[in-house]
Amino acid sequence: GATQRLPRLVGDETARRMIFLGERLDADSAAEAGLFGEVVSDDDLERVVGELADRLAARPAFAMRTAKQAINQGLEGSQKSGLAYEKRAFASLFGTHDQREGMTAFVEDRDPEFE
Repeated sequence: GATQRLPRLVGDETARRMIFLGERLDADSAAEAGLFGEVVSDDDLERVVGELADRLAARPAFAMRTAKQAINQGLEGSQKSGLAYEKRAFASLFGTHDQREGMTAFVEDRDPEFE
């Protein structure tokens, strides 16, 4: 899948150089190309991963699944089909408990309590 996924991640030129010439990216270049979000030391890795997992776990599960599916749909098909999927998917989120809780928490200036 690298010939299909890599150009979408790092751009055409960088992907071609990596695939055709076997060029590798150092950590700074890979981060700049969007291959990952951040670099942390070995000593901080477990703490940073734990904090990220906690942040993700605090988000509304149904909305997170829907967003993941929308991203995947857009990457696997055309942008047009991805946008159409996104429109349908996110419309389905309105009226859910988590949507109402999120809006209420925002108005009340408090952290939401998602299911």
